[in-house]
Amino acid sequence: MKALNNENVGRNIMRILNESVNFNKLPKPTNNTNFEGFNTSKVADGYSNYQEFLDNPEVAKEKGFTDVYVTEMTPQEYMDLCRLYVATNTEDDLDKLTDMNSEYKNFAKTCHEYAEKMKSGENFPLLILDTHWKEQDGRHRAGAAYINGYDKVPVLLCY
Repeated sequence: MKALNNENVGRNIMRILNESVNFNKLPKPTNNTNFEGFNTSKVADGYSNYQEFLDNPEVAKEKGFTDVYVTEMTPQEYMDLCRLYVATNTEDDLDKLTDMNSEYKNFAKTCHEYAEKMKSGENFPLLILDTHWKEQDGRHRAGAAYINGYDKVPVLLCY
């Protein structure tokens, strides 16, 4: 049996993921800027490319993106789309947030810490889902919003 080459496997997975993005099923842009616990005009530190895209979507198009915009979705929808388009960890399931003694305790602990900060009035950067470069930022914030019962979270969607 021939050994698998990790580089080729990774390249094939990325090709399949790129081909699997169904642009018709992606959430549409929102004009809503009022999301409890979130600042919709800022992305997290360390994501300066995305801040630039948020401030000027034409820059993203110059870098090969089809579109970039803020949308809204439920925390569960965000997690599902991260799994589908970015291949994130499956252990970061929102239904695991109550089990502080399981193998998911680190994810749950951070989500609960963020949830408390959100409840006390701290605003967090919007979430990022990038199907072009296959990146995401915000699973813990999505978890915190889920814990707090927020119906929707703001997401910078890049594809």
